[in-house]
Amino acid sequence: MNEPKTPNLGLNKIDRTSPSTTYFDLNKYLDLNWEKVDEGVGQVEEKAEENAAKVSSIQERLDTEKRRSVTLESGLRIVNADCASAFKLEGLKGRTLVNLLGRAGGCESTAPFSLIYGSASPTSFVTSTTDRTEGGAGIRATWDSENTGTSRSFMIPTKLAAGKYYIGIADLSTSNVGMAAFIAVRKGDGSYHEGSRVSSIAKSLSFVSFQADGTELATGIYCVVMNLKGNIAFDSIRLYEIDSVQFNDITRMSNEMIASSYPYVDSVQPVRNPYAIRYGENLLPPFYEAEIATGVNLTAPYSLSFPLTGSSVNVVRYWVPVVEGETYTLTPGLVNGDNFQVIGFADDKSKITMNSLGVVREAITFTVPSGSGTKYLRLTLISGSLTGIMVVDNPMLVVGTESKPFVPREDAMLALQTDLYADPVTGANADQLFEKDGQYFKLAKWKSVTLDGLLLWRFSTNYTGFKRVAIDAFAPGQTSLMRWGNYAVKYDGNLLMNGTSSTAADVFDVSTDTGLYVTISNADSGWGDSYTPTADEIKAYFMGWIMYLSGTGGSGKNGITPYNGTGTKYWARVASDGNTLADGTAVLPTTQAPNYTSYQLVYQLATPSVEPITSEGQLTLIEGNNQVEVGTGIVLRESNKPGYVTNTYYFNDTYYGSTLKFRVDKVLGVYRNNVRDYKAIIYSGNNQYGNQKARLDAINYDPSAAYSVTYLMLDSSPVVAFVGSVPDNEKALLTDLVQDVQQANARLSVVENKKAEKDVPAPVWITPTLLNSWVRHSTARPTLRYYKDSQGVVHLEGVIRSGVVTSGTALCNLPAGYRPALTVSCVSYSSNGTTVAIGLIDVLNGGTIQLGTTGTPTFYNGLMFIGLSFLAEQ
Repeated sequence: MNEPKTPNLGLNKIDRTSPSTTYFDLNKYLDLNWEKVDEGVGQVEEKAEENAAKVSSIQERLDTEKRRSVTLESGLRIVNADCASAFKLEGLKGRTLVNLLGRAGGCESTAPFSLIYGSASPTSFVTSTTDRTEGGAGIRATWDSENTGTSRSFMIPTKLAAGKYYIGIADLSTSNVGMAAFIAVRKGDGSYHEGSRVSSIAKSLSFVSFQADGTELATGIYCVVMNLKGNIAFDSIRLYEIDSVQFNDITRMSNEMIASSYPYVDSVQPVRNPYAIRYGENLLPPFYEAEIATGVNLTAPYSLSFPLTGSSVNVVRYWVPVVEGETYTLTPGLVNGDNFQVIGFADDKSKITMNSLGVVREAITFTVPSGSGTKYLRLTLISGSLTGIMVVDNPMLVVGTESKPFVPREDAMLALQTDLYADPVTGANADQLFEKDGQYFKLAKWKSVTLDGLLLWRFSTNYTGFKRVAIDAFAPGQTSLMRWGNYAVKYDGNLLMNGTSSTAADVFDVSTDTGLYVTISNADSGWGDSYTPTADEIKAYFMGWIMYLSGTGGSGKNGITPYNGTGTKYWARVASDGNTLADGTAVLPTTQAPNYTSYQLVYQLATPSVEPITSEGQLTLIEGNNQVEVGTGIVLRESNKPGYVTNTYYFNDTYYGSTLKFRVDKVLGVYRNNVRDYKAIIYSGNNQYGNQKARLDAINYDPSAAYSVTYLMLDSSPVVAFVGSVPDNEKALLTDLVQDVQQANARLSVVENKKAEKDVPAPVWITPTLLNSWVRHSTARPTLRYYKDSQGVVHLEGVIRSGVVTSGTALCNLPAGYRPALTVSCVSYSSNGTTVAIGLIDVLNGGTIQLGTTGTPTFYNGLMFIGLSFLAEQ
């Protein structure tokens, strides 16, 4: 029979119905029971310790805030996050790059280059959009037949300082591996500082770092094409001064690091409008953002159907940014149809196919080739040779090897609208960006100002071959706020020398006593040695106009005769080729010439200032792998008035509409009343300012709406890392959440208050009782009246007549709540019909409005005008 036991610990109990229990078994009923009790207690204690450890871990995560530092480097990167969280920006410092070649190294024109060595010139030397790495074009030199010459150089004039350190960089490619090209800096004795050689069809970097001896004359591309034919292409030539520390570090840097650390810029460029974008977990945008063939039926943002006719059609095409060496997984989402086809990988600008992955019908995992210059995945949905209806539903492209359930793409972006400068050589005294109470601010240590025709220029001094002009009241503020360490850029992108402005042309001088001086050559201005330009003619020069003697200039700028005071003055602008004159006129121009880039001055402040900046968005990271892009040059929602022709409205169009402020690299979106308008088509065409424009069919255009464009600038600027942190436990997540809610509520209340101010109804005017025979002047004008606005400011106005004009006479009284804390006064105008008198009207803190008593005022009562605002008593 079964003996009774306790239900939990299984302790032995006495069976009182059995004869065997007439005696007490000590081992069975005591020892064994106590051992089981002790064993049970031990298990409870072990469990309690385990639970305590778990509770302690949870308590630590809830009580102690932990954050993990994250640095988002420039370019496109993969960043891993343990959990979904918001990125908190903690540091962003400025940087300035000064390209000593100005804009010539951008290779947008062949004009700045000259062949200085070599027996055989190329058969063509032209700009080429397919050979560009930055801007709108590169340059290609072609030899159609084998040459007996050994080499040739295409150079830009250069003058460097002895003892200083420099680095020269260029992007190069050749059509024949037997050809070679490299950047070189020519010295006075005919020798060169020679850079690394490139013999590659793909674009490669050539660089040279050196300490100058002061005899350097030119910087350019040195080509070795002996007994060969083909072409050499180049772009983005830059020459930067560096310090000794950077000079020593360069020997340990890869080409990729050098290209990232010293990107191409025109003239002087700061970190301009930095941004960080985290692309969605699904890297594919909706179908309506892709290139779509005619006849495609979009049934949903990520769903489509297409009638198959048996012939191959590119139904949808994507260009998706990808990272070299990273692994991706594509789930095509084919329900019925032929295939998704990965056409291949492409470089950054010209999108040349470099590899192919073939047909994709099921999920595929692939790795982007390393070292190939790949920036895009070209992905095309092809109809193939089937018939019927193709159906595609919810395709996915994700980072990593795992195929994931479908989610729509949702990007997160932090964009900052500001310029961040620093010392261009050492990086010292950098502008710094920081966040406080949900708003971004800049600790500004540098300023930039455009030297255009709106400033108060005056003539200063005449020298042989050049003149000096000046600004006495310098526009950005008192010159006492400025320190040395200034940089000035001419209209053509070349740097002005900072020094004594009486020595030569193209020199500038900032004086704390008398302002800014700039010297201008007669060849640039068109002013002869014996002619003194007026202030307005100086302004015209700084708006892009050159003066010359009428009847000259037939062969362009180089053929003009400067005006010396006799004959007829003429003005014209110099076209983009640097020589051809356009828009000639005998009338002094008062507006800026088209496509003219003004002089610019960058200077360091003696005392830093804190400035709020415009920002948009918040950067968040998803759990797992994040594809993040960090760059510069984003312009947020710039207003653009489209032009109309043939039932279409065009944005950023140089012919039909108005252009955007900066040359466009990529249009990110068109907005209608600050809401993204997906009906706007973004494309590359003719008459655009930069690389892209947008159009909107007339049926989709709202003439009453305000349209704006967000875009990336074509002109490049240095990129710096976003330094910040993300929450590493629940306490940090909760703290961020509370702060975000508090800051959002604070900003919302400000918006609500501003809206409330706008929603305030029209003021209700109060008409007081006039005293001492004063009456309303006429029904055509308001009588003396007042009202108080939402800020507590009392507004008083009116026209009255016929009263007593003795000084101190009361006009009326104001009630409590409408009186100033102290006496306030305003100027009144009164007239007797022939003479006008100016006198003061006093509003006393007791509420009386009276004719003033200061001095010996004169008042007339034919009519009297009164207008005044003041803060009501507190």
